[in-house]
Amino acid sequence: MSKHTGNSPMSRLLVIGTVLFLNGLAWLAGSPVGAAGTGAGGPYGSTFDFELLTADDTRRLHSISGPGSFTLHFDGTPQHLPSYCCGLDTTPLVTDESFTDNGDGTSTVAITAISLNGTDLYPSGLLGAGNVPQTGAALRIGYFSGSIPLTWHSPHPVLSATVDMQRTDGTSVFGSPISLDPATFFGAPGPWGGNLAVVFPNLAGKGVTLVDLEIVVATPNSEGACVADAATLCLSSGRFKVQVAWQALHLGTSGTGQAVPLTSDTGYFWFFGSSNVELIIKVLDGTPVNGQFWVFYGALSNVQYTITVTDTKTGRSKTYFNSQDTMASVADTSAFSAPSTAPIATDAISVVAPSAEELLASAAAPRIEPAAKAQRGCVTDATTLCLSSGRFRVQVAWQALHLGTSGTGQAVPLTSDTGYFWFFGSSNVELVVKVLDGTSVNGDFWVFYGALSNVQYTITVTDTRTGRSKVYFNPQDTMASVADTAAFPPTVPGPLAFDAPTVLKDASVGVPYSFSFCTPTPTALDLCGTFPPTTNPAGGNPPYHFQLGPNVGFPPFGISLSLNGILSGTPSIQGKRDFSVCAFDLSEQSICQNVSLNVCAYSLNRTNQSFGSSSGSNSVTVTAGSGCAWTARSNDSWITVVSGSSGSANGTVSYSVAANPGTSQRTGTMTIAGLAFTVIQAGNTASGYSYANWNCNNQSQCISSLGHNVGSAGPFCSPTSCAAWRQAFFFGATCDAQANYTIYNAPPPGTCSNYPN
Repeated sequence: MSKHTGNSPMSRLLVIGTVLFLNGLAWLAGSPVGAAGTGAGGPYGSTFDFELLTADDTRRLHSISGPGSFTLHFDGTPQHLPSYCCGLDTTPLVTDESFTDNGDGTSTVAITAISLNGTDLYPSGLLGAGNVPQTGAALRIGYFSGSIPLTWHSPHPVLSATVDMQRTDGTSVFGSPISLDPATFFGAPGPWGGNLAVVFPNLAGKGVTLVDLEIVVATPNSEGACVADAATLCLSSGRFKVQVAWQALHLGTSGTGQAVPLTSDTGYFWFFGSSNVELIIKVLDGTPVNGQFWVFYGALSNVQYTITVTDTKTGRSKTYFNSQDTMASVADTSAFSAPSTAPIATDAISVVAPSAEELLASAAAPRIEPAAKAQRGCVTDATTLCLSSGRFRVQVAWQALHLGTSGTGQAVPLTSDTGYFWFFGSSNVELVVKVLDGTSVNGDFWVFYGALSNVQYTITVTDTRTGRSKVYFNPQDTMASVADTAAFPPTVPGPLAFDAPTVLKDASVGVPYSFSFCTPTPTALDLCGTFPPTTNPAGGNPPYHFQLGPNVGFPPFGISLSLNGILSGTPSIQGKRDFSVCAFDLSEQSICQNVSLNVCAYSLNRTNQSFGSSSGSNSVTVTAGSGCAWTARSNDSWITVVSGSSGSANGTVSYSVAANPGTSQRTGTMTIAGLAFTVIQAGNTASGYSYANWNCNNQSQCISSLGHNVGSAGPFCSPTSCAAWRQAFFFGATCDAQANYTIYNAPPPGTCSNYPN
């Protein structure tokens, strides 16, 4: 679809009330009141009412849309209007919403609606109130009270406008777009209020399938240059204007960021004092890469602020909002399109606040290096910043993994507390670092840094007074702004004590393992010494945290060390591993201990054994690695470990089983080297057995059931025979001492000869 921005003269104008007539056409005047929108330089981001209607010959409007909202978002994206009522089978589509810079100090707003299925946008045969025919065609943008106008900020005066209506074959029902006089139509030369309604008599049923409205407005900033001042940076060769407004909500203060240029692409802002850099920002021409200009910024402050970046060539702007208590580094590589015709879908970015833990985690946890011999002061050179009155030395090593290059950051001091590093070229600022004395607040020195780069880098900050260092690692493709307000204590406190066994308890392949270097063991969510207090480590400045020591080794595969000193996991490979564990306190004191952990794998030559009903014995062979201790125990009284109840490395476990007095099969287990061993014994089912239930506490029942008094070895059998009988069936106890029993193979009355003497 072609755009029409021409302006043809009006041949005749007649005013009747509020209805204007021109060459047989009529339209209603809109409100001239200006309204501020959200999209600076244009209406992008605003919302507006847009509706197609019919009208009767008295110019009363009649909605033909079905139920639903007519509110649209001016964002360049096609949007459906509600489908028509009354079985008309029409659904209009707004296909074009654009704000085009014409390169001459003017821009054109265009809105186009089409019929998706080729049906008439203004159908004939409709009747209004009182059966009055609806013969006119109309369109409306936010005209009536309570509607939403099409807005922008700042409002632009309307210079001209055209309306065209076309049929399916592309021909115009007017012959060409018709021009509207802004002096009468929009209330020009003042800013347009974004409200209009226009009526075209006798166009209903004329086959209109496309409506195109184009409005030309003045854009004074178009092709204008940026003027730098105390609150304005002009970046990317002066094309982009950058300003910042801030609020310190906790302090109840606010103000405008004070601008300091660094290079043609980069500058920074300070809020509270000229020596305290708070925000650094960079605008790069990325059009050779993706056709866009890029905006990067890194924060050294967590106050609330709004960054407004304006393209002075097009008048377009983008706003970045940072909420209170947020530390953010942002890389927007689609901030501004190079062609002035391309819309920006989003004119504002809100940065979500990370938690305090995420601030450090976003650039990986800082690593604390053991104290070296303290140096007397810091010496600034091409790769070294000396910050916080020269006490802290800061250096950076970087790697661009995607490019296969690496190097050392080149240092440029800004204030006594702040400096920056560049990696690839002196005009391209990549990283800003600030070290502040926060001892009056929490007793520590603070380290802040904000990144304008997502390459991999390592920042090493050294306290030259104590020799202690802290290392911050940023992985590739990470943009980080970090505030470490517990980076360095002013002095090193008393000695730290930590004792760990040199040989840890064995682990087993496939079995979860846990060992705590902190005594007592902390909960999973607490650091060592937070609650309850610890006896190991001790001293220093608790709570404590742990990490692996350098240049020794690593725990076995599958096992890791947490910050609270718990070594845990499920090992997957057997063998012995040597490594170092270091305990740290809040004052950065550390003690490291070398330890070893043996991961064992155990196996048995068999996992079960079957026996008949009589007693028996057997053995199990244990295979284990060198130094791997194990034990063997029975889990059932009728299974006895005869030898090999413990061992180290390979060994043998001997065991015995008692005769099964029951008729049912029974199963028992032993635990050998942590593995289950099963014993299965058959029931006593030999022929000739009989059964009798009797209560040995009842002597008369003993006699009546068996034919003799077993307990007293009465006259029916000899004492020797009955003693043997009692030993076999009652484990030597007398009849009077027994509870209920089932007697197997009961002796015939009057004799004990069936039992051994």
